[in-house]
Amino acid sequence: MHLKAPWRSFLLWFVFGCAASAFLQWTQVQVMGGVPEGLLFAGTWQEVHPIVVEQLPNTPVFEGDGHDGQIFYAVGLDLRGEWVPDTLLSAPYRYRRILYPALAGGFGAWEGAGLLWGMITLSTLSVGLAAGAIGAIATVRALPGWLPVITILSPATWLSSRLLTADNLALALGLLAVLAFSFRRDALVVIALAAAALAKEPAIAFAVGLAGFAWFTGERSRGLRIALCSGLPMAIWWGYIYLAIGNPLDSGGNVVAPLVGIARSIPVWGLQETRDWFYLVWVLTGCVLALWVLVRGHRLWAWLIGPWLAIAAVSSHLVWHLGNNAVRALGPIVVLGFVGALDSRRDRAISPA
Repeated sequence: MHLKAPWRSFLLWFVFGCAASAFLQWTQVQVMGGVPEGLLFAGTWQEVHPIVVEQLPNTPVFEGDGHDGQIFYAVGLDLRGEWVPDTLLSAPYRYRRILYPALAGGFGAWEGAGLLWGMITLSTLSVGLAAGAIGAIATVRALPGWLPVITILSPATWLSSRLLTADNLALALGLLAVLAFSFRRDALVVIALAAAALAKEPAIAFAVGLAGFAWFTGERSRGLRIALCSGLPMAIWWGYIYLAIGNPLDSGGNVVAPLVGIARSIPVWGLQETRDWFYLVWVLTGCVLALWVLVRGHRLWAWLIGPWLAIAAVSSHLVWHLGNNAVRALGPIVVLGFVGALDSRRDRAISPA
């Protein structure tokens, strides 16, 4: 295979991914009254919404909680956590996910419309990077060229793009780490993994998976290096949160004993709207594929999927109760499940009888 082939695939799917995300955001803006501020989904039940409106007077405010975009925006205005935490429930939990608002706001350089457009742009680029990474991985591992479509058409991708959350950024960084791992660019692996964990802490699952795969395939020093170096920035940032904001282990009620959250949510699944049922079926399908890969698939994908399935198992009813929440929180399981299943089928097809 020509060495340039993966990068051509990366560039092609990067463009498609960015275009798809931008289109989704444009359509959502039209629904929200034609103003980009509507993507923040500011809600009257969130104490941060007056901060958003003060910065962006055209922001529509809706009855209810709204969505997390408004919270990321507020955090972007106060990266050190000096005054915004007073307006947030579970502020340490929110501040653990610092990378998205920090990058979007130029590490504090931009406020107002600059921060908003930074969030919009970064969200769009994240979809492109995730699609590009899958495209390059597919080329390297001789998988179907259409595989990035799984990422682009994922409801998790749609929602994160339209709600301006950190999910797409964390996924993109995790997949870039997997791609760099395939080329043995361990410095890039560590940088991408560390950034993914700072974007959204469950993305540390990518680091656990890659480090575990390296360790148990005989590259123990490599596995240890990946684990320690990729986790160190997160540990340092959590130390700052402890000193400046509060308990960095605050889960916001999202973590419970294994399977308790699913068990508590099943009785109310029938009350969901059709749209949320679709999201939930998408996640459950991904979980089934992931379990198959875990048992019978290629070891690389099994190691990547295992930590994510563990996260799904300990996620509370706040995650599992509603398809909208489940698909955003557990979206990587679906992507890894599809890629792992196809890669495992390829391995079986080329294995001697």
